[in-house]
Amino acid sequence: MPDVASLVARDLILAARDEHPAFAEGRRHPSPVLLRRLSRYQRELASKLIRLRPSALVAVLETALPLADFDLGIELPDYKYPAACEAIETDGTERPVDLVSWQSRLQWVRAAYLRSGFLYLTGIAADWSGFTQINFSYVPELEALTGLNDVLIVPNAAEACLVADLSYFMARRGQKDPDVEPPDTAAFAAAWRAAEEDFLDEQGRHTQAQSSIVRETF
Repeated sequence: MPDVASLVARDLILAARDEHPAFAEGRRHPSPVLLRRLSRYQRELASKLIRLRPSALVAVLETALPLADFDLGIELPDYKYPAACEAIETDGTERPVDLVSWQSRLQWVRAAYLRSGFLYLTGIAADWSGFTQINFSYVPELEALTGLNDVLIVPNAAEACLVADLSYFMARRGQKDPDVEPPDTAAFAAAWRAAEEDFLDEQGRHTQAQSSIVRETF
């Protein structure tokens, strides 16, 4: 099952502002600047996750069957690469669906293939009459965050290091308010490094645990 990804940009920025009085909304730390930083760091974090545990970034497109037009297929969102495909039977049973090449599609019944941004099911519509849904799992293309209500694609487990990175970013930008004690940049740097290390270690443990399950099963 894909990891839950429901972190909202606004919530992360507010949490980071709470880390020090100097991080309050204003000309020095406007939200658009923090949104751009959050977008860049999400990309950095995602690139590390892709190498460490790609399944942490998997999203699922759910499409009801029967399709309105079987021959038109299912239009897909932008994605880096496919992860899996499954069909749901009328009784709720999940059945894996092989993703096959376009060239071999005529050799398969109840398989699927990708072509020009669409997912097509092999055979004819009647072959899929016992199914109610197709789920296509994929690693999405990472788009820039453009609004405070945007939801990040990295899993919720990344919350601490995302907040820590924003706090460290604001600490590096400094402040000139004589009534507010300057943030301790070194302390915020250490907190960010520790938070990211903990997150990546946790993801690595997930990968090791999944590998152990596979070895024990097969």
